[in-house]
Amino acid sequence: MRIFLFLIWVGWILSCASTGREGEVILGNSSRFLAPKQLNRTPFEGFPIALPEDVGLDSTPLLRLSKSIREEGLEVRSLLIVKDGKLVMERYAGGVTRNHNHSVYSVTKTVTSTLLGILNFEGILKTVNEPVMNSLLSLGNLPFPLLEGKESLRLRDVLHMASGMRWSEFPEREDIRTAEDPLIIALLPEVKDKPGTKFDYSNGDSQLAAAVLENKAGMTLLHFAENTLFSWLDFKGYEWYTSPSGRQTAGFGLRLRPIDMVKFGTLYLNNGNYQRKKILKLDWIKQAIKPGASQNYGYQLWTHQFEGKKRLWQTEKGVSSCM
Repeated sequence: MRIFLFLIWVGWILSCASTGREGEVILGNSSRFLAPKQLNRTPFEGFPIALPEDVGLDSTPLLRLSKSIREEGLEVRSLLIVKDGKLVMERYAGGVTRNHNHSVYSVTKTVTSTLLGILNFEGILKTVNEPVMNSLLSLGNLPFPLLEGKESLRLRDVLHMASGMRWSEFPEREDIRTAEDPLIIALLPEVKDKPGTKFDYSNGDSQLAAAVLENKAGMTLLHFAENTLFSWLDFKGYEWYTSPSGRQTAGFGLRLRPIDMVKFGTLYLNNGNYQRKKILKLDWIKQAIKPGASQNYGYQLWTHQFEGKKRLWQTEKGVSSCM
């Protein structure tokens, strides 16, 4: 597969991002542009540096983009462009460095589903038709009345945001952000529609998917991520919001560096491989990007057409990635 990763990271901040002190940078096509004098163009964690022209790209529109960001005061915290495994553009707002982490909002959901994919690769998770109830009962310490009526829920349904629990109509849905235990909030709504039939974007469904992972892995989301994905891709400086109960929120709350988002995208672009290590089954990836109850949503990720080809797309409050 020809690798092309275009990652735009927009972090919402209260004031317009500045570019700091400026100096002149000359690109391969002799174009010149102003950039921070402290610009670091050394190889970055396995990604060699290249000029856009070195990999068949034109610098001109990239220069226009950078100029537009600066002159229009757009709140772009960081912008990385990688092609053919080479980092061809890096841009950070004033005061932001390579090692700053940023809230990735609902990209957290895609990380959660990827961790389930790792369990599948390891043979621990046999099928996404696994009843969610099996894990809920095994976890214990959950109010039994909240489990009633949820016997038909499968992991596939909650991965597809199709639990039938009508999260968008649930008045207490925002409580999942601050609750003692987010899983309790996820269990509060009743199942009103046949699972697997109606799409309804839901942090609750993400939390139910995470419950299956916690049960199968025997540890929290963060602990499992640190033992697998974060370690294998050499993530650094990450944070994941942890509720008072010790459980991480599965649909939001993760903070990552831009370069680690690039690594994450590269894992999918390379069919589940990263630096010669197999992490996900190709079949898992194929199933993950197939539409479920929505034509544009797979396993906790959006899928869209770009230049006639299906691409992964994750966007939430200014965080965007297109692979």
